[in-house]
Amino acid sequence: MAALSSDDRQMLVDSAEALLARAHNGARLRRLRDQGIAFDAGFWRLMGEAGWLGLRLPEAVGGSDLGVAAAVALAEVMGRHAVPDPYIAACHLPAVLLGDSEAGAALATGEIGVGVMEGEAPLTGSSEVAVGALAPGGETLLLADRGKGAEILFLRLAIAPELRADGGAGGRVSVTARDLAAADVLLAGSAALGLWQKARDEAALVTAGYLTGLARQALALSVEHLLQREQFGQKLAQFQVLQHRVVDLRIGVRLAEAALGAALAAPEDRMRLHAAKARASAVASAATGQAVQLPGALGFTDEAAIGLYLKLAMHHAQAFGSEAAHRTAHARLSREARNAA
Repeated sequence: MAALSSDDRQMLVDSAEALLARAHNGARLRRLRDQGIAFDAGFWRLMGEAGWLGLRLPEAVGGSDLGVAAAVALAEVMGRHAVPDPYIAACHLPAVLLGDSEAGAALATGEIGVGVMEGEAPLTGSSEVAVGALAPGGETLLLADRGKGAEILFLRLAIAPELRADGGAGGRVSVTARDLAAADVLLAGSAALGLWQKARDEAALVTAGYLTGLARQALALSVEHLLQREQFGQKLAQFQVLQHRVVDLRIGVRLAEAALGAALAAPEDRMRLHAAKARASAVASAATGQAVQLPGALGFTDEAAIGLYLKLAMHHAQAFGSEAAHRTAHARLSREARNAA
């Protein structure tokens, strides 16, 4: 896996900013919401053409193999622009699991869509998964126990896309015992569990990047409003109680950025991972919640952009472990480390 230099990171961020400025805005986000569109195939193709879908995939299958640091940098930009497309769940997570397989090559170009779920066999009936590209049929990665221990299975199933109430893209897929019997086994045993955990950890870290970028932009929207709007003959930014709220949020964003940087510096340290996701979830929820309140009644209108950020913050704060779950996991690991010392 190639190391991400500061120059490469800036080039990725600049290109992402340029693409999103051209292809994504609040009007697009409202259109997807109003029309109930869970997935935009045209935008997914743009992501593939920009090389985003292959960031985590090996060069052997057409990826750039830049690793989780590049994905986090990209996710921060996507968070700042409130991009709802399921890049993390439907691209980065399956990319870690597929590696240099034939399906990995198809994922890099956007030719297939991959949903990821976990459970125990027989797993009959509907199960919710993240939706990727709307290709004929559909692809699903499943962590299951068919009585022979943990296995990562690759199935070809029909995925029905749906838009969740919190603004996230999801889908429904039905898995039967016959589907399980016909599935390709990618990995089994402890290796399967290890890779699955690694994929989920990376997805949580990338989600922390998305939330941190989203929180930073929510704070910027709040500050912009406070500097422009007047009440009782003076700018809202001059009211001390509002200044205190902004300072608290700014500190929260800086702490989330620091925790994210610490986790990227030591990706195998799960305590840092838990701290990063917990802080990012907390500050994104706080920043979007405050950004709705600070403009007064205007923050509750559909015309206010912050409502779009709020729904995405709600969705991503729960994805790959909630704030509470990661704080609990961090406390457990910290306690174990103290006991072992």
